[in-house]
Amino acid sequence: MIVEQTRIIVATTGDRPTLLFACLNSLYKLMPEYKVVVVAQETPDIVKKNLLTLQKIRKEWGLEFVWHDKKSGPHSAKVSVLEKYPDTELWVSMDDDMEVIKETNYKTALEKALESKVGIISCNWVRTESLIAKRDNKDKFVSQKLIYTGGGFVFSKKIAKLVLQLPNRPYSFDDCLWAGVAYSEGYTNYRYLGSLCIHRVCSKGGRQSFLMKTESALPPDGYVIMTPCKKQMFPYKTANYYMPKPNEVHPDAEANHIRNKKG
Repeated sequence: MIVEQTRIIVATTGDRPTLLFACLNSLYKLMPEYKVVVVAQETPDIVKKNLLTLQKIRKEWGLEFVWHDKKSGPHSAKVSVLEKYPDTELWVSMDDDMEVIKETNYKTALEKALESKVGIISCNWVRTESLIAKRDNKDKFVSQKLIYTGGGFVFSKKIAKLVLQLPNRPYSFDDCLWAGVAYSEGYTNYRYLGSLCIHRVCSKGGRQSFLMKTESALPPDGYVIMTPCKKQMFPYKTANYYMPKPNEVHPDAEANHIRNKKG
């Protein structure tokens, strides 16, 4: 029942197709029962052609696409998927530089996400295959104010509805902002240690290429604390901020969390 209620979002910027196809192949091999939606931004024609060929060859899989002509950022890209499938009960959000492995266990996190008090759940991750054996995967949920994409983050329709109420602008990140929104509404966010996947962070392209080419927007006031970078890394001022730390919740969100706390 959980699987039938779930869609997996894979966000890609079209400039690292090798990583994207590795991600999709891992999902097809290990999680063929899940519906997968690729939201593709600024995709070269040859990559788009290959993706559509993959869809045709594996037509039983249920692979779907949402296309963006330009890089719109992780928030706007994923919001377009939430808008297209408003009746989806459960979501897993992934990036194109991730691969699921036999240690990936989204089902337990998805079941937890259905609980009335739960916001967003971030799963565990390693950067390379060599680190898998060193990670102790405990079947444990740890509460955390703000979460990151990590090994994929999980949420339910109730959180998707909150995200869709935000102004749709090209924010430089989605994970911390969405977690801040859920926290402000009184939900508890978690890290789940019992699911592991490979996330090849710092790969070329992706979010970095978006920030180099596009003037991103700062998050709406009242959710997360934004700290300017000491050195300018990107051409646009709005991109030169650090990702919020797990406890860098805006005071307004803290007050709202106490007032709105579920249960």
